[in-house]
Amino acid sequence: MECSICSLGHSDKLPFHCVTCARNSIYAPRLESARVLIDNDQLSKEIASLTKITNINDQDPDQGDGSRRWILEKRRIAAHQSKSRAMALQEHRTVLSAEIAKMKEELSQRKAMLNKRRTTLDKIRDAIPQKRQEKTESLDSKVQQQEADMNTNHRRTRESRAFLAREAATLMRLRHVRSEKRGKTLDYYSIGGIFLPDLREMNNIRPEELTTALTNLAHLLVLAAHYLAVRLPAEITLPHRAYPLPTIFLPAQSYLLQDIPFPGLATSHSSTSSLILGKHDQINKSIPRPRPLYIDQKLPKIAHEDPNQYNHFMEGVSLLAWDLAWLCRTQGSVEGTESWEEICCIGKNIYHLLGSKSTSSLSARSRHRANDAADPGSEATETPLSGNERIVKRHKSFGHLGEFSHGSTRSFLGSVEGHSLVRGWKYSRFSLVVDNLKKTLLGEMTGAEWELLDEKDFADLNQDTTDGEAVVIGRDEDKDERPNNDKPRGVSGWTKLRERPS
Repeated sequence: MECSICSLGHSDKLPFHCVTCARNSIYAPRLESARVLIDNDQLSKEIASLTKITNINDQDPDQGDGSRRWILEKRRIAAHQSKSRAMALQEHRTVLSAEIAKMKEELSQRKAMLNKRRTTLDKIRDAIPQKRQEKTESLDSKVQQQEADMNTNHRRTRESRAFLAREAATLMRLRHVRSEKRGKTLDYYSIGGIFLPDLREMNNIRPEELTTALTNLAHLLVLAAHYLAVRLPAEITLPHRAYPLPTIFLPAQSYLLQDIPFPGLATSHSSTSSLILGKHDQINKSIPRPRPLYIDQKLPKIAHEDPNQYNHFMEGVSLLAWDLAWLCRTQGSVEGTESWEEICCIGKNIYHLLGSKSTSSLSARSRHRANDAADPGSEATETPLSGNERIVKRHKSFGHLGEFSHGSTRSFLGSVEGHSLVRGWKYSRFSLVVDNLKKTLLGEMTGAEWELLDEKDFADLNQDTTDGEAVVIGRDEDKDERPNNDKPRGVSGWTKLRERPS
């Protein structure tokens, strides 16, 4: 059909070109839709008239059979739906019954398993105290055995350390000689035949003797500390290549692992040399300066001519004596360390530490061995002790040489119990010793009113006596009473009293 306006026919491939063509194309569908709506309305009225009667007994006789059939059909549909629901409910009941039975069976199995576990748990609980006791006894026996083994090993190590230290003292000929003269008992201590002086008497000792004595003592002290596995607070440097004489460092400058050159002998005592040394020290402030353990002139002369060297030497010998006293205290020997005068008795202290075996030490050791023979694990067998009680019980032998050291974790000197050996020590700082020693020696030199003469000066002594009256006095009486002293009195040192002005 062609449009009267555009004269074009419409097809699926040819779009509309005007409104008239589009309106004409939808006339037929619109008419069909109207017819369907009219038929639908008519059918709805019929259905409504048929469904008005709800009870078959109440229907009017004028109504037709259509309403009756509708009621019957409706009842049949309701009965069918009820039957379907009943069957669905029956099937659901069957499924639920099966699940309930399955759950009951599972619950019974779980109850049986829980009962079995509960029974096993009761048995385990009943057996726990006995097993705990058995395990505790087993562990206690192992701990006691290990404690006994550790005590045995530590005792053997301690005895080995003490043996090596004492053997070193024996090989270096550490001796104690006692002599009685004029009803007075005198004790002398020597190493290698060189007597160890009391530091308070250094003013009257020849420099060669004093240097040799201090060298021998430093050597023996370093050997003893090495064998006892103890690090001394003030490091001692023994003579070695390009280092001919011993020195000692301050505690704050010890063990710095630096290559320190030998400070050299202070041969010049002029003020110019002191200034040069002072400038040298300012240049090398970072290098610690060791304190000498040697002198080349008598001590009063050094004090007068070179106070700086004198102070360093006094610090050196005080540090050496203080090192020895500290070692004595750490090894349980308190005797000889309670006053600065006792600390200055270096010969007595080194002999008491390495050369003598006191009765108390021997009796303690014999009791200790008797206890070990009776019960090897006696030191750890008694029931549960606190930490401090175990420490005290374990270290009954505080007085034994080699008990505490830096070489083992047991009886370690760096521990609390190790620090307790020097805790409360009055002379824990060496400055207390050096101050008192310098004060004593300087006071002796100041109040004596004499000057020392060397042996070369003694040759001119006869000529000096012709110029004025002079009195020659020998050395200190105690020094001349050394045993086996074949030298005549006064050879080692002489004094000449100055003439008092009239």
